[in-house]
Amino acid sequence: MITVVNFPPENRVLLDGNNTPITVTSTNGIGYYFRASIFIDDQLFDEQGWSRKDNFTATKDLMYLFNAYFKPFFIADFETGLFLQQNFKKKVKIVISERLISDDSEVVSITLPEFFIMYNVKSTVFNDTNKIQLFGLNAERYRMKRNGVIVIPFYANAENETVSVTVYDDLDNILHTQEVQNVSGKNVFVYNLKLSEITVLSTSLFLKVVINVGAASLQKIYNLINLPNYDVQEIVYQNNFGFYIPTYFDGDFEDASTLKPQSYERFDKSTSVYAVEEDGVYTINTGSLSVLEKEVIKEVGNSIDCYYNKAGKYLQVNTALKKATNLKSRQNIYSEDLQFTFKVGLSFMNLNVNGSVSAEVEETPVLTLLNLTFLGEVDNTGLSMWNFIAEYSANISLFQVFYQVRANITESWTPPVEVSVANPNFEYGLYFGETHQLRMFTYHNSIIVYSNILTHTA
Repeated sequence: MITVVNFPPENRVLLDGNNTPITVTSTNGIGYYFRASIFIDDQLFDEQGWSRKDNFTATKDLMYLFNAYFKPFFIADFETGLFLQQNFKKKVKIVISERLISDDSEVVSITLPEFFIMYNVKSTVFNDTNKIQLFGLNAERYRMKRNGVIVIPFYANAENETVSVTVYDDLDNILHTQEVQNVSGKNVFVYNLKLSEITVLSTSLFLKVVINVGAASLQKIYNLINLPNYDVQEIVYQNNFGFYIPTYFDGDFEDASTLKPQSYERFDKSTSVYAVEEDGVYTINTGSLSVLEKEVIKEVGNSIDCYYNKAGKYLQVNTALKKATNLKSRQNIYSEDLQFTFKVGLSFMNLNVNGSVSAEVEETPVLTLLNLTFLGEVDNTGLSMWNFIAEYSANISLFQVFYQVRANITESWTPPVEVSVANPNFEYGLYFGETHQLRMFTYHNSIIVYSNILTHTA
C-alpha cells in the first residue's frame, strides 16, 4: 500500500519555479522503489525513479519540472488586442507506481489529482484564487513613449464572466477597449496596444489601463514621455513569467564598443595580429525616475533575455550592470545607468557545407495543415466566434503545436496560441463574408517548422 502525504490540490494553478514537494510513503520496506509517470496536457512528458530517503518514504520537489522544456520566444511585432495565452499554462497528471527493484514489476499505483503549472524563472508569491493578478509589472508606474507599445500579461480567475481591458487618457477619455465574453476557469491573458494605432492628445500626461474580470478590477498607470532631453531608447525584456515587455528610457545613451586584437609572437620575436574581436557595450541612462517608477530598473536587470531596439531592428543584448538604488534618504527621484553587452562580430556558417554521408537521408521536417473542420458558431452577434478543429500531419514527433491567424496577406499574423497536440481545437472571430488565413507551427531541434496556409471565409 502506498500513500501520498503531500501533493498539489486538484485544479490548482502553481508556478513552475516555486517549490512543489510531493511526499510518498509505503508499507513495503527494502527492495522497492517509486516510479512517477508525468503527463503534460495528457501527453507522457517524463518518467522518473524516485529514491527513498528511508525504507518507506520518498520526497520529490517538482520545482522547474517544465521550465527547461518551455521555450518563450520573442516576436518583435506586438499585435494590438487581448489574447488568451494557452501555452503559458499546462495541465499536469502524475501516476506514481511502486515497483520491485529485482524485476521492475509494478506492485501498486496511484493517480494524483490533476493540477496546472505556469512558467516562471524566479520563485515568487502567487495565489490562483485571486480574481486578477499581473504577471510582473511590479512598478506602480511606467514610462511610455508616445508611439510605444503597452504589454500587460495578467491572470484571470473567471466564472462565466467578461474579461475586459480599457485604456483612458488623463481626462478619462476612452482611447481603446477590448473584451472577451463568457470566460470561465483560470486563464492567462496578454493585452497589447500599439499607441501608434490610437490618437493620444499632445497635452496628455499619462494613460490609465483598467483591467476587469467580472466585478473585480485593477489598473496600471503609464506616464507619457514629453519633451525628452535625449532620444528615447527602447529595451524589451523577458520578465519572470516569460512575457516580453517593452520599456522606455529618456536618459543619455552611450555606445562604448571596444576592439580587442588577438596576436601571437612570431619566430623572430615580432608580434603578429591574427584576429580582432569587437565587443559591443551600450550604456543607457534611465533618465529621472520617480520612486513609483524605479522598480523597472530591477526588472530589466534581472531579465535573462533582453533586446535593444536599434533603428527599428531588435538586437539581443545581455545585462552587464545590474545596479539599482533601493532607497536613499530624502531622495524621491532616481537615475541609474544600465549597461548591455553583445558580440558585434558573430560568426556565420557558410551555406551547404554541413552535409553528411549516410546510408539514409534525414527527412526535412514537415508540418502539413490538411483541413479545418467547422464545429459550430459560438456567438451569433456581430463578430462571430467560429469553432474549428485542425486536421494536420507531420513527419516528426510533436510536443507543442501553435496556430496563428491573419485577416489577409497584408495583415500581420496574430501572436501564437498553443493548442493540444492530440485535439487541436480553437476559436477565432470573423465577420460575415470575411476571409481569414490560418497556419500552424512547431519546434524541431530548436528550429521553427511552419505549416502550409489554409484560407477560410465566414
